[in-house]
Amino acid sequence: MVQKKPLINPPNYFIFFVILILLVHIFLPIYSLVQDPFKLFGAILILLGIYLNLFVHLEYRKTKNPLETIILPKVFILKGPFKLTRNPLYLGMLFILIGEGILLGSLTSIILSGVFSVFFFLSTDKYVISIEEKNMQKKFGKEYLKYKKDVRRWI
Repeated sequence: MVQKKPLINPPNYFIFFVILILLVHIFLPIYSLVQDPFKLFGAILILLGIYLNLFVHLEYRKTKNPLETIILPKVFILKGPFKLTRNPLYLGMLFILIGEGILLGSLTSIILSGVFSVFFFLSTDKYVISIEEKNMQKKFGKEYLKYKKDVRRWI
């Protein structure tokens, strides 16, 4: 069943932001702000984000759940990262955006990473997750309301 379409598509924004941060860092690497030992934290965030995204994609594929926001899910997934956050896919994307800025370490990459991360968080939270949660509530009712009460939206 097709539902209301969100105003933004987080994966498209995410990919655009990741590429733009990298290109600006390559062509305008203004001042190296983060030094090597601390860049490791950025790599850890990126790896954590990749893990979250892979887990969600593999779990959705296994359960035949659609990744598209406008299609009602078939299965209510309650394992893995879904025990800690209602939105591991978007959280993973956010971790990658933040981690990229830290790993690249230039002033421009950190500023862009910060601005894009805030935009991604606010727009996804307001325009996408709210629609997804209404769809989940329609489909799974009280079970989803309990989950929503017990598990935070982000972290």
